[in-house]
Amino acid sequence: MPRGSSSPRGGAALALALAGCLLAPAAAAFTCGAPGAPCGASIPAGASCGAKGAGYCAPGHFCGWVFSDSDRSTRCMPVPKGAGRAGASCLPGNALKPVASAAAATPKPVCADGSTCFFTPTPDASGWSAPPFASPAGPLLGTCRRVPAGCGAAPGAPCCPSLYHVASNPALPSPSICAGDAFCDYLRPGEPGFNPDWPAGTCTANRPGCGAIGASCCISTGGVSVDARCGAGWGQPGPKGYCAYPGGKATRDMRDQACRACPAASVVAANPSAYWGCPGQ
Repeated sequence: MPRGSSSPRGGAALALALAGCLLAPAAAAFTCGAPGAPCGASIPAGASCGAKGAGYCAPGHFCGWVFSDSDRSTRCMPVPKGAGRAGASCLPGNALKPVASAAAATPKPVCADGSTCFFTPTPDASGWSAPPFASPAGPLLGTCRRVPAGCGAAPGAPCCPSLYHVASNPALPSPSICAGDAFCDYLRPGEPGFNPDWPAGTCTANRPGCGAIGASCCISTGGVSVDARCGAGWGQPGPKGYCAYPGGKATRDMRDQACRACPAASVVAANPSAYWGCPGQ
């Protein structure tokens, strides 16, 4: 082959190599803290934020994480508009001050106006965790709501919100919806102040001697329900019983339900919904 020439095969290989260089996408440049940029533990290998720290994001953004079984990456996300005020999203725990160290605990979401943040606990054993440097984002952030002072303390006080499947920051004034053996008399549809998305009511004392056969039923408030309790089946005095309104007509006051002894099992089996708590029901 003449000097200076190249084989067709070699020339084709060179052409393919050059084409590959032209078509290959350029590596994305990493800009520390830029909106949408990786942050925290997701910063690319070899990249650094220097003195700013891995948790740094530009003003108005935070190092955020949307929980996913398949993706635990963290990126600089915008702080939700109006976050931190009652009725709006909670502020991410690291929105005001970035988390400086992977060893530091990520703060819980918070409210900035004195209201309480009700957030979704992350699904792990502790109820609260996040990847290094990052705060949970999206629905996990929760909502800021006003909580009445002294809620749940005693009969006559406003009920504390239920923490069924949610957590609060700061802690509520009372660890229960209503303290002691009081129950929450929730507002009903049509009553002033009723809000189907945010139940409210007044802590109310049970009547003396409740739960015994022939007495008023005891009323209790659970995570999302209010129940009438009666007889030995509920740890009350006497044999097992059930609760029923006199004459079968419900009233506004659940305490009007009377505790009655359970009938024979055959009677219960014929109409089990009428004898809640009785054997055979």
